[in-house]
Amino acid sequence: MIRLALIAWLALCGVANAQLSGGLQFPGPGTAHSSGFVASCTESSNFLARASGVTLTADKTLYDTMICGMVTDGTWAKMDAVYIFAAPDSTTAALNLVQATFNGSTSLSFTAYQGFTGAAGTPFLTGLTPNAGGTQYTQNAASFGVYNLTSNTTENTVGLGTFNAGPNASLLMQPTFTSQVCVINTASGASISSANSQGFWQCSRTASNSQGISKNGAAPTTNANVSTGLDNSSFTVFCQHQGGTTYAGCTTNQFSAAYIGGALTNTDLANMSSRINAYMSNLAVPINVY
Repeated sequence: MIRLALIAWLALCGVANAQLSGGLQFPGPGTAHSSGFVASCTESSNFLARASGVTLTADKTLYDTMICGMVTDGTWAKMDAVYIFAAPDSTTAALNLVQATFNGSTSLSFTAYQGFTGAAGTPFLTGLTPNAGGTQYTQNAASFGVYNLTSNTTENTVGLGTFNAGPNASLLMQPTFTSQVCVINTASGASISSANSQGFWQCSRTASNSQGISKNGAAPTTNANVSTGLDNSSFTVFCQHQGGTTYAGCTTNQFSAAYIGGALTNTDLANMSSRINAYMSNLAVPINVY
């Protein structure tokens, strides 16, 4: 009996010694992933815990820098959904970085670290419906945007949108008309001169009588079109959702990111643009459409 007790005591000492010497590792507070990467903020840690496909430290660092930067800027709290399509894999690309709801789904073609490529009648579904309530996106405080990787001077399409039984909410990419247009909870939109739909396009309504469109983080071009309500179909990216399984104006461009949320000020638009473009510019194969 004494001998058995001695063996058990020695075994416990061996485990304790292994722990002290680093032989056994236990994750400490703030560790976002089993690799030992430690996130810089809770919001980043929460996302990386859901994103099992993000395994490389370099990728985790990019996500962490972007997410925690948005938290610091104050834009993160205004978002319902942020999608980084330029992800390691298609499963990660469909995740909403902000929260576990509104994760996307699609059958679109995917290229790692670049994004999804649009196709006729094939949307990226978000599940976020403007008039459902409970979101940052509201009638008089709303925003959305897409990071379009494709240089396109001929295709007139919809980059993101919904229009069924309520006011339009869409980003119209129409370079052949030398303009891009944002329509936010009304019938007509704010436009900006551009003969190429490539770039980071952001739409924001900051009041009932103020909506605007921004390219690559610049101060938006605005107008005073009054908001009239919210549509009852969920948002889709790459197409405009027109109820049920009807999707119109689908683009064939390749998008690297998209987001939907509440109103963004001019400073917010610039910060949002800077954070997402920094992620793109620091990929192993950098992408920068600015």
